[in-house]
Amino acid sequence: MFTCPIVSILCNRVSCRKLCYLGAVLYVLGLHVSAYATSLLFLYLSYGCLAGIGRAFVLTPGTLLLSDYFNKRRSLAFGLASAGFGIGGFAIAPTIEVMFQHYGFSGTYILLSGIACELFVCISLFRPLSVTTNRSKKESLKEEEKSEVSLQDHVIQTEADATEDMRTDINDDIQNTNESEHIVEQVPMLTINGVHTESSVKGELEAKTQKNETSAKKKLINFSVLKDVRFVTLCIAAFVFHLPTRGLFLPALAKAKGLTDIQTAYMLSIIAGSDTVFRVVSGFVLDVKSLRSLRPYIYNAVSFVQCIPMFLFPTLHTFEQFAAVCCLEGVIMGLKTAQRQVILVDILGVDKLPTSFAFMLTTEGLATLIGPPVAGYLKDTYGVYDYSFYFGGCAILFGAMILACGNIRNYITKRHKKKSNTAGVENGVPVSTPPYWYVDHNPISRGSHLNLAPQGLLL
Repeated sequence: MFTCPIVSILCNRVSCRKLCYLGAVLYVLGLHVSAYATSLLFLYLSYGCLAGIGRAFVLTPGTLLLSDYFNKRRSLAFGLASAGFGIGGFAIAPTIEVMFQHYGFSGTYILLSGIACELFVCISLFRPLSVTTNRSKKESLKEEEKSEVSLQDHVIQTEADATEDMRTDINDDIQNTNESEHIVEQVPMLTINGVHTESSVKGELEAKTQKNETSAKKKLINFSVLKDVRFVTLCIAAFVFHLPTRGLFLPALAKAKGLTDIQTAYMLSIIAGSDTVFRVVSGFVLDVKSLRSLRPYIYNAVSFVQCIPMFLFPTLHTFEQFAAVCCLEGVIMGLKTAQRQVILVDILGVDKLPTSFAFMLTTEGLATLIGPPVAGYLKDTYGVYDYSFYFGGCAILFGAMILACGNIRNYITKRHKKKSNTAGVENGVPVSTPPYWYVDHNPISRGSHLNLAPQGLLL
């Protein structure tokens, strides 16, 4: 967990594909070496450190690549990609149980290292990021050109009368000018007396964009993300959300309630199965155009619901009851896990995803260090696992409330800006101007009239 932020930052400098290859080597090596462990300390180093670092080098770049590859259906893309985690969790829990029974400890880890070699096949299918980025830029430029052309046609139609009068005045002035003056017609990029056409402004914007992208790549960490209050509240909430230890204590709680080992394994499979299904479902649903702007608020609402299973687990006694609540837990986890990076993009944008993801993983890593000792202390103090789950439920509820504070503040701010813009329009003050008409570096709003000097002509 603590390696993921470092890898996320390295993605700004090193190819994601190279980092994934390095991670695959470390992960396979860590699993294979763990088969020959002779002590718990050996496992800490081989499986905990070596394999853990390798997993971080594979997981983080693979996640960040999705934000660059997909723009229109990003939510669905993250849902489908993250569904692999659920499928693996659904299959691996009973599989490892059977492997331990038939092949023992060493044989199981050797087989797992062989399965992990499939990572090399998957990583080899990653397309070069530069090719995809260039194609995405071309597509975005085409979309901008279409929108600019349609907007320009609209402005020309609404200003037809004023333009006709302006042309008449200009033609009269041109006849009185010196013969040495030249009039250039139908030039795609034209600047005359401070009048910039659409093409010249677009070129300037593209140059500034490329300059900003180059300067952004030089920075390993973009601390400007910490200025966003909404992101800060999301990081605090993520810290609190990872304090519960249901993954560690849920099997122990189930066994304490009288469930068998195989039933406990099935419980984990139910969580993984429902998690997988709703990662994909959430991607389809939250990619609906009318719901895209509501994704952070839906994420917040689901966070409030997530505390319910934590309060219910200590009250259950049968496998059927555990299965039902585990299904609910999987549904909630699937939606939140699949949309976590999408929410970051919605708040800060794609360019700041590596840095924002690194900060979020750091807070989550700190929580995983604090949560288990606290839950273990509660179990040792009261002799049962119930209070550990109550602590987890209260933590999730508190985190959802913190996240709600950031969302409410953002909603109020947007509403206030919207009212200010509406008041400006009613008072005759333009609040937005077309981006492609500029005179002396001042935008010409709709409804305004051009007063050009005899030397200036915009065609």
